[in-house]
Amino acid sequence: MVSSSSSEGIPDFPYVSSSSSIGEPTYGRGIYLKRYTQTSVNNSFISGFRFKVVAYGGNDMPNTIFRYQREALNARDGTYRLVFDGVCSPPDIEEFAEIEPTVGVYPEFCRLDYVDLVFRSQAVAEEAWRLLVEEVASLIETLNKMDIVKPEESLKLGNPPTATEP
Repeated sequence: MVSSSSSEGIPDFPYVSSSSSIGEPTYGRGIYLKRYTQTSVNNSFISGFRFKVVAYGGNDMPNTIFRYQREALNARDGTYRLVFDGVCSPPDIEEFAEIEPTVGVYPEFCRLDYVDLVFRSQAVAEEAWRLLVEEVASLIETLNKMDIVKPEESLKLGNPPTATEP
């Protein structure tokens, strides 16, 4: 569930009051997204629109939720750039390093806490912001669902003595 709490469209994540301490909130998994946009927009003269999003204040999740892939610029001297590839999935968070891709590990991905994008128009940028917020909300929902596990199967291999199930 995502609800917009401000004119900037920053998602607000609800909290549930704890029954043990009345009035003190029990916070759940969530994160803040802060969007920065270019200051001057004149649609008759602008042929591009830029915004930057910073993830911060992650609770029960990292701030580094934006996936980047290393793209070689010059194979001779080893220069490269990081290219935004999307919002991380739970396996991405587990497998990819923060800040820079791990040397010798392919594919060469890493995670950062920001994304800086340029679009052809403000309308396309607004649609990208909407989709980004949806993907982050989906990541949070998926992480929450992954926390809930149930016994599926108990299997005996070999001939062990009787044991008490965990």
